[in-house]
Amino acid sequence: MLRCVLLIACSSSALEFRVPARDGYKLSVITSKTTKTDDAVLLLHGRTWSSGPVWQTTGAIDTLGRAAYGMDFRGFGRTQKRAADGLLRPSTCVNDVCDVLADLRTKHEKVHLLGWSYGGLVAQKVAASTDLVDRLVLYSSVWDETGDYADDEGRFKASVPRGPQTLEDCASDFNLPNSISAADSDAFARAALAADPQCVDWTALSEFAVDLGDVTCPCLVIHGDQDPYASRETQRALYDALGSSTKQLVVIDGSDHVAHALTQPKVQWAGAIGAFLDA
Repeated sequence: MLRCVLLIACSSSALEFRVPARDGYKLSVITSKTTKTDDAVLLLHGRTWSSGPVWQTTGAIDTLGRAAYGMDFRGFGRTQKRAADGLLRPSTCVNDVCDVLADLRTKHEKVHLLGWSYGGLVAQKVAASTDLVDRLVLYSSVWDETGDYADDEGRFKASVPRGPQTLEDCASDFNLPNSISAADSDAFARAALAADPQCVDWTALSEFAVDLGDVTCPCLVIHGDQDPYASRETQRALYDALGSSTKQLVVIDGSDHVAHALTQPKVQWAGAIGAFLDA
């Protein structure tokens, strides 16, 4: 599969290119232009914000010590075109991730996959159904045994249909006092609002169902100790259910759902993931 490289500067340290999906959609991918390594990691964002604010604005894309890429699901960020009904299906995301992984494997000897939150659900499904993933990082995956992520009245309840975002919405994951500076929180919120002013409507969340025993590549499960969406109990259950014989579980101190953006937890987050990918 060929990628179309676009000379689009997302910031002083990142570039964007497009990867054609199997149905012709053009998927936006950002990457650091400063880190060149034989292996690479593909970063998947969550339910609400695209890769620009999540990985680039926070600086996380440059902290893992290897070539890193962040893709936007359909309807997010720079991947503008959506399905005719405006809804995003997990199965579509899985196929799109596989297409981007296949593209990256033409450029790197190994390609790892890191999924955050809803992106973790996508990453699990990808790793269970393909051999394109060398190592898998499930970062605050919102999986649980009861499928709580698919409950419209559960912890992830949102207005249906989902509408415009506000600046307050974009800062809503920063729940721990003094864990991030006001300037950094504001920068993230403004970048998120600019990149994703309209919430994407997900549908058919039952497609996230997966037999975690089919995930056999080396795995890291990592989450914050005060994450309201990924509790110690559910993350331990996720770890136990994975079929991999090589797996780790890391809990980040003093962190909620956005460890990669918080002042001190970010160091532990990057160190733990970097060490796992180096193993």
